[in-house]
Amino acid sequence: MSELYPYRWIYISCLSVLLITAVSCGLFDSDSSHSTNIVWQEEDLDDFVLYAFGPGDSTLAVIDVASGEILKRISGFKGLRSIAADEEGSRLYISTGEGHAGANPGFIYEVNTSNWQSEILYEHASHLLTNRRGGIYFITKQRSPSTGFAIPDRLFGKIDQSTGTVTELDSIYVRWGADNDDRLIEIHPSKPLVYAVDGNNRLYKYDYDSGEVNYIFPDLSFQPFGRITLSGCGEFLYITGGPVLDLANEQIVGSVPVWRLGWGVSRRDGKEVYFTDPGGRFGSDPPSSLRVYIYDPSQNRIVDDFYSGSANRIQLSPNERYAIASVRVWYMILDLKTRSQIEVFDYSGENYQSISHFYLAPRPPGL
Repeated sequence: MSELYPYRWIYISCLSVLLITAVSCGLFDSDSSHSTNIVWQEEDLDDFVLYAFGPGDSTLAVIDVASGEILKRISGFKGLRSIAADEEGSRLYISTGEGHAGANPGFIYEVNTSNWQSEILYEHASHLLTNRRGGIYFITKQRSPSTGFAIPDRLFGKIDQSTGTVTELDSIYVRWGADNDDRLIEIHPSKPLVYAVDGNNRLYKYDYDSGEVNYIFPDLSFQPFGRITLSGCGEFLYITGGPVLDLANEQIVGSVPVWRLGWGVSRRDGKEVYFTDPGGRFGSDPPSSLRVYIYDPSQNRIVDDFYSGSANRIQLSPNERYAIASVRVWYMILDLKTRSQIEVFDYSGENYQSISHFYLAPRPPGL
């Protein structure tokens, strides 16, 4: 049976009470009385760039966020897979891997953005991860020696940005996510904790200081659910097409009524969570609603939404005034305060048809 169809009955059986409540509250209706008391900070889009590539590409584009101008192209990275940057924009980290699995051979590079010179830090195909507080981590990507298929056995480690040192911390299990290999793993913003779904679709908590692993929510199978999103404070886990989990008390406290292939991102203050709704991949799946949905955890409901095209990825600017929503060959700037679209940039006519990943980062000094 297709993975898509178990999703429907497990979701209903686990969350029927929540869904009945959700429907009666009108989850997809805008709530003009909604007030989160967010203190909006001004930001200058000129302070940021986007690093853009398609999985497997060898060239990375550096894009001015506000104008969409391609400022620079960096070549020589065979099989680009993921990007991370330090908080000053002076160091860029790039991971590579080959084939559909993005597995070995591959490397993690550090790029000095003052001169765009790179050096290899780690000789293993990996996917880079962040905790949204400046920490940069990785999980390795590898194939089974016997079958050649990607496997959930990973090495988990951390990059010391001050020394360029890579440290392997432990071996963990994370279900393979192809080009979105971060969709089932999240890192706590302030504690040495990782939340991940293993190859048997079970959720666990891993303390990378002590090495302790604890499986949580044993009665839930995470096979039908999509991306997991950790709240800004690290206390809740939002699962597209699935439940909202109170991690401290191990309770289901809500539901996310957005199709499971959407992306989510939480504000640091936890007052709003933003979900894209790209729709499904097959004829029986729902089409994209072309909206970003704004979820208020305090009310367990969608309180507002606004147009975002068929975007699937979404990320927030450092002060969280803006969001970048993107899908293959284009990105959109969204003003979260005014709930409006500022600009759309499309690269389909510039021989950049392979671009599908846009990574927001501080503008490198001098660029």
